Amino acid sequence: MFILGAGLSWLVLLLLLIVGVGILVFIIKSLLFFLPPAIVALAVYYLTSDLTLTGIAFIVVVFLMLVLRR
Repeated sequence: MFILGAGLSWLVLLLLLIVGVGILVFIIKSLLFFLPPAIVALAVYYLTSDLTLTGIAFIVVVFLMLVLRR
């Protein structure tokens, strides 16, 4: 009975590690996807100091990345 419990705990630990690594990979890929639009938005804000234009620039760059990626 002890061997079955230890094997089950190792299986749960392995499953949780796989899920954790998957979540980390998703977060890192999301950050890398939003990095270029954030840089463009920062440049627009630096040049204009207008939050509306900054938001529009961010949305336009994200849209272009989504359209041109496929």
